[in-house]
Amino acid sequence: MKATPNLIGGLCATLVSLPVSAALVIVDPDTTGINDGDDISTFFTGSGVTLSAVGGSSSDGKVYAYESSSPPTGSLVFGWNDGYFLDDHWGRATSPTFKATFSGSLPNQVKIDYITDGTITLTAYDSSDNVLGSVFAVGDFDPHTLTFTSSGYDIKWISVGISGSGLDAGLLDNLQITVVPEPGAVGLVSGLAALGFIWWRRRTA
Repeated sequence: MKATPNLIGGLCATLVSLPVSAALVIVDPDTTGINDGDDISTFFTGSGVTLSAVGGSSSDGKVYAYESSSPPTGSLVFGWNDGYFLDDHWGRATSPTFKATFSGSLPNQVKIDYITDGTITLTAYDSSDNVLGSVFAVGDFDPHTLTFTSSGYDIKWISVGISGSGLDAGLLDNLQITVVPEPGAVGLVSGLAALGFIWWRRRTA
């Protein structure tokens, strides 16, 4: 059967409109190669994520892996340094804010696991430090996941803070981000469509 313009055009249009799956990046202190007490602030930089502890009594602004007795998942959670010892609770009155900054392909969705008896708030910002929005939840000492989703792939950084924690509990763990595909992936699909059109032109010439 000879290919028709409508058939080839339809195939090309289908190629162009095919969705390209976004990638999921997982920032987990339980990742192979990380040990209790390790500074993991830049461990995931190759995946486009840098971590920091902002404000409070954090002595160096870094995030560490901390072996917890009751983690949401695994055994290691995100910790911080108060100058005397490492702490895994982000719900103390003197605790810093957990910050994750993204580079390269920016995400449109961010999730973080937590355990707390206080109120946890996740706020997302764009590249100009404008607030994209925030979500919050009141904890009950059970493991949960807090999720923020933006309308576009434009989240440059997030802050996560815990307040009103009567027992100072506030564990953070397992950050997950969904990023837009690299431009090369979209270009590949467009290129396949263009090749299909060239093939049809040669067949009908």
